[in-house]
Amino acid sequence: MRDSLHEAADRDGRLLRKDKLSFYDYDEDAMVTCPECGFTGRQGDGAEPTMTGIELRCASCGKKFGFIDGNVLHSDTRAAAAAGNPRAQADLSRVNEREARLKRSEEVKLEHYKQLPDLEGDKIRIDYDMEEVDGESWTVLRNEGKEIWREIAFYDGLWRFKQIFSKLQMKYERRLASVEPTNEAWTYVIGEESGASAKVAELNARLTRLHPSH
Repeated sequence: MRDSLHEAADRDGRLLRKDKLSFYDYDEDAMVTCPECGFTGRQGDGAEPTMTGIELRCASCGKKFGFIDGNVLHSDTRAAAAAGNPRAQADLSRVNEREARLKRSEEVKLEHYKQLPDLEGDKIRIDYDMEEVDGESWTVLRNEGKEIWREIAFYDGLWRFKQIFSKLQMKYERRLASVEPTNEAWTYVIGEESGASAKVAELNARLTRLHPSH
């Protein structure tokens, strides 16, 4: 029975297998045949988007046969473009733009706390802001309205907020009283990561304990 099914799959379309496929392997119009029920149809008919990619199922019996990994590396795009994949070739310019932006961000990012300026005062409060300048998004650190640092911003950048928070602590030690995101920074820099607000509050609560109001 299985041998005859394999033969039918070879005639009518690609046999459905439980494989993890790259993004550029996916073709919603490709005809595939289910090894469970023998149904042949479009690969995209049973596709179900998930948080990490696309789950592929038989449109007739629901049997899972594959998963399209949504984590597309730049090297994946370049390799697929070189192999002649039209979607990858169309994406190549965007990949080049992203790589150029990442390179620029590395050139201007805060690497060491010693890059931060000396500030006066027993309670140093930092505004963690965001600006758009000439089409580029910037994270801007300000103290009493004065800019002390800027670097290229990334959406959902709670990870970077925590890194910068740590460097500010190393620089200003017990004098650091708060690092508060502005409304603009919440919208873009902090993003929509689950628990982001609680994490920012937790970090600042540690500073508050070092600066009791009395």
